[in-house]
Amino acid sequence: MSCRSSGPADAKVMIVGDFPSEEDMKTGVPFSGQSGLELDRMLHEAGLTRSECFLTNVVRERPYRGDIRAWIPETKRDIQLGYVPFLGKTVHPIIKQGIELTLKEINLVKPNVIVALGSVPLWALCQLDGITAWRGSLLTIQDSSDRTVKVIPSHHPSSVLRNWSQRNTAVHDLRRVRREKDFAERHRTEYSLLIRPAFWEAQLFLEDLGKRLDRTPEGLFVSCDIETRGRRHIACVGLAISRFEAISIPLMAIGADQGYWTLDEEVALLAQLQYILTHPNARIIGQNFSYDAQYFAKEFGWRIDAAHDTLTAQQTLFPGTPKDLGYLSSLYCVDHVYWKNEGKEWDLNSGNENWEYNAKDACRTYEIATAQIPVIERSGLQTQFSFQMKLQKHTLTMMLRGLNYDIKKTPELSMKLHLLKEERLKTIAYLLGHEINPASPKQMHALFYTDFGIKPVISQKTKRPTLDDGAMQKIMEREPLLKPLINLILDYRSLSVFKSTFVDAKLGTDGRMHSSFNINGTYTFRMSSSTDAFDTGLNQQNIPTEESKSFAKAIQRGTAHEYPDIRKLYLPDEGRVFWNADLDRADLQVVVWEAQDLELMQMLREGVDLHVENAKVLFGLVAGQTVTKAMRGFAKAFVHGTNYGGSASTMATATGVTVKQAALAQTRWFQAHPGIKQWHMRVLSEITTTRMIKNKLGYRWVIFDRLETAFTEALAWVPQSTVACVINQGLVNIAENLPNSA
Repeated sequence: MSCRSSGPADAKVMIVGDFPSEEDMKTGVPFSGQSGLELDRMLHEAGLTRSECFLTNVVRERPYRGDIRAWIPETKRDIQLGYVPFLGKTVHPIIKQGIELTLKEINLVKPNVIVALGSVPLWALCQLDGITAWRGSLLTIQDSSDRTVKVIPSHHPSSVLRNWSQRNTAVHDLRRVRREKDFAERHRTEYSLLIRPAFWEAQLFLEDLGKRLDRTPEGLFVSCDIETRGRRHIACVGLAISRFEAISIPLMAIGADQGYWTLDEEVALLAQLQYILTHPNARIIGQNFSYDAQYFAKEFGWRIDAAHDTLTAQQTLFPGTPKDLGYLSSLYCVDHVYWKNEGKEWDLNSGNENWEYNAKDACRTYEIATAQIPVIERSGLQTQFSFQMKLQKHTLTMMLRGLNYDIKKTPELSMKLHLLKEERLKTIAYLLGHEINPASPKQMHALFYTDFGIKPVISQKTKRPTLDDGAMQKIMEREPLLKPLINLILDYRSLSVFKSTFVDAKLGTDGRMHSSFNINGTYTFRMSSSTDAFDTGLNQQNIPTEESKSFAKAIQRGTAHEYPDIRKLYLPDEGRVFWNADLDRADLQVVVWEAQDLELMQMLREGVDLHVENAKVLFGLVAGQTVTKAMRGFAKAFVHGTNYGGSASTMATATGVTVKQAALAQTRWFQAHPGIKQWHMRVLSEITTTRMIKNKLGYRWVIFDRLETAFTEALAWVPQSTVACVINQGLVNIAENLPNSA
């Protein structure tokens, strides 16, 4: 039995899936099962109904085990006899027949808009690949009567059921369908892009913009974007003054070693660019503008701060969601068509390189920013966003300044670490009777899981055998005889990291150690860092010290005395000193104050050993009974997990006790500290009714995933985000209020 199409023959909306579900095959109607029910719910939320839509599938039969790759092979070796070339692929004839039938249905129904649900309909109708990139785009195709039909790709409801975080964007796409369904015309944004300008054209554009800035004291939005070559030089600068009007000013060009302009022309244009980008009335818009700003500072010596960064705005509004420009365009741009692939290849034939792409990026960034501003205002997040832009400004200062680095010591340290690594290699080879590369996963897996026959340790993330540090520790506990060999391998790995990541890190051209600080990297607003925009420097937030985990592990192996203290390579600038600050039990303090537990508050103020006091509660000890080291360790892990919503069964597994014992300990804990339980209930009520959680500084996390899996994450988000925001505020306060800090 095949699955037939359904819906009115004159529907304005046609929904095209890939192939029938098992339930569809039983009923003979598309979208009958759970994915169909979810589609109905999403349509309803978007203001549509199933009854007004014509529903079909590209293929009317179900492939074996629901794997469409059997009929649309991804590799040549999977192509079978009888498969036919079609639309750029080699496919099973049933695919060709199904697509041809779908095209006939489009011609008969004559919909105004087609919803392509998933990768297969996207390819079948538009010959495009990559549903994640193309979803939300307003595309067009021609039917057999040469009529233009709009196509909007989106996630298939079965994909939404597997990955619930996709649901919000899928509903957003369906709302776009609702807006487009009542008319057949495709209204396009007509861009006015000045590409490959003559000198007088570029000069006139910049002069006019400069004059507009002069007479606009209230400020004028200017969107700026750069393209670079080889992570070294600016290739072109794009400026947009509206969502459809922009210029791309080339600085480099293929086949022009001297650059796009003559020297005098380039000097004149750069002077005008500097005037605009540093003008007090220019409100610069950018996407991840800290990257662009590093280039402007390094190449031209200009300090440019963004007034509105679209990536930072999205992080403030919806932390944890995608923030790339293509995704933001799909949310905020009226006429969104994915365009980011255009910048991956330069058009050598036309000579336009990626200048049009650059100008489009600037226009889209402008439109996104102007659409985000009212959303920020409606959400009441103006204060938080304003602070995040301050934080971006001061972290940019940190990136540009870098740190003084004792380069004289690094050759000696690098050689020392190299010799220590070689020493480990020789000892490992002696123990095994042959050489082996401890950095090769393939050789390590063959040694432990094949030669030694060790039962594989499975990674919780990849669900595949792993030999990471945690796995090696487990194997060492199982097989004590392997401890000397494993310690040597772990030592080799640590020494390799010390050498390659820290000692051999590339300095900037100014001879200082730099880093990029990402204020938008985590949904808890905790900063992350990495190499800078020019691929120099390193992650300066995780430099190992004698107090770090890497040293603690080396102490256990008895080799810590051979490890260098990397921080000693950093030197304060003349007249400056390094100092360190830490927050005492920061996450716990937030939990206690959220719970308004007066007893725990007082103990924190007095600095007592909370783990000892908590152990007394958990084990029901009376006066005179002593808390053992094991009890204290249990209390530390158990209370932390329980405070963050761990169930009795979860805590039993984590701490090695029975579920009954864990349940009893939790009962005692909540009886002694009812405020913790009350805080749990407040968080649960908040996320259930609003699908979001806020911290005391007004930041929020909007939950797009399933609520039943988000509760414990929401509990953890409150203290983690609060601590991160407090640290960020400390950084800004130091930068703005401490004399000579900059």
